Amino acid sequence: MMREVFSFPSWAQQNGCCYKCKVTPSGIRQFGTGAPWRDQRLSHWELLARILDEGHSINPIFGAPGLTSQQFMVDWLHCCDLGVCADFLGNAFWHILEFMPGQSRDQRVSALFLKMRQYYEDHGVDSRLDNLTDLMLRKGPSKSPKLRAKAAEARGLVSFCKLITQEFLSDEQPRELAIKEAAKHLEACYNCLSSDHFDHATLSDHCTRFCLLYGSLEDNDKHVFKVKPKFHLWQELCCMSTSNPADHWTYRDEDYGGLLAQLSRRRGGPNTVISVGAHVLHRFRAKCSPFLR
Repeated sequence: MMREVFSFPSWAQQNGCCYKCKVTPSGIRQFGTGAPWRDQRLSHWELLARILDEGHSINPIFGAPGLTSQQFMVDWLHCCDLGVCADFLGNAFWHILEFMPGQSRDQRVSALFLKMRQYYEDHGVDSRLDNLTDLMLRKGPSKSPKLRAKAAEARGLVSFCKLITQEFLSDEQPRELAIKEAAKHLEACYNCLSSDHFDHATLSDHCTRFCLLYGSLEDNDKHVFKVKPKFHLWQELCCMSTSNPADHWTYRDEDYGGLLAQLSRRRGGPNTVISVGAHVLHRFRAKCSPFLR
């Protein structure tokens, strides 16, 4: 959407694939604190110049006073829950399958799902997978594993992933130890999102360590732990932005939609556009009046 509507760089654009810095596709695997892109920031006017150089037009929205590309925030749900997190969970679970009981892959997937269900019950997880198949973990041998799940379902399995890797993977095998440590750092990133526990330095550190570990696991021959452009965008969110990602993620829109649905519920009386709108406005003012003073 950001490419089609606002002409922002695409993930494969060779002269720069990020709207916040000057990184190119060849640089998205530079995860360390000394990565060049951390100092090569892309200003608003440089971005607009690049858009014009590519023959695109500037979206009229940028004519709004004070609006720049810096107000276009990276969303945790799309970047991590459905991106980085889903990729890691798919790869980690795919690796764990070899330790599950069963003669066939389907049987081992079923054994893994049984452990998931027990975890759901033990920890009271609300957003749960209804089932698990091998195609939900990997579509084919030439495809990198990725958990096919909704955002909340993926979030609900982050701590499970840490627990199951600790149970089955060895500290003596460097690759297995890397997976275990990556699972710990991913869970730590999610724990940082609480307003009571948010600390930018802590989130940045765990994100960097996770990405370095994930990058070390990439195996192009086996098509596993593939590094994708969203990993760079996730670092932009966790390492270069000092705000709490929970302050501007799309879950807030969903929460607000739920609030409006609650306020618009009718128990009688006129049911017209004007009456419902006025009803919602009055109830919103009554509910939020302490914050509007």
